[in-house]
Amino acid sequence: MSAQAKPNSPAARTNGYQRERKPWLTSLEERISHAQGSLNGSRTRLLQEILDNADDNHFLSSRALAKRYNVDKATIVRTVQVLGYKRYAEFAADLRGHFIARITPYTLMKSAAREKRSLAAHVDYALYADEVGSTRETQSRRSR
Repeated sequence: MSAQAKPNSPAARTNGYQRERKPWLTSLEERISHAQGSLNGSRTRLLQEILDNADDNHFLSSRALAKRYNVDKATIVRTVQVLGYKRYAEFAADLRGHFIARITPYTLMKSAAREKRSLAAHVDYALYADEVGSTRETQSRRSR
């Protein structure tokens, strides 16, 4: 399978805009691409919305994400499982990674302005959240 996303697939769009073609996909985009045959239309649209709004979604719990998209929490969990994740926390870590990998200066400024934080504070928070997610994942692996 090619590492490039199809032009109008969920993996090819980010933050509501057609992004330039990249020679690589994020881990989340790869999972969506591989699971495309197992995803029904409503799950594909849900994932598209989540990716398009990664700057607003990367820090949400499964319950908050379900509330934002007017679906049941179980729908979020089942959709994440179709992508091959065992737990929502693994998906959330990849969503944060996707957000960081696809972040643009415009996205940073928009998010910082909306939250009334400085740009530097927003970057610090995103990096901190990613570090916390990685630490929790490592601790989870050790406890298995």
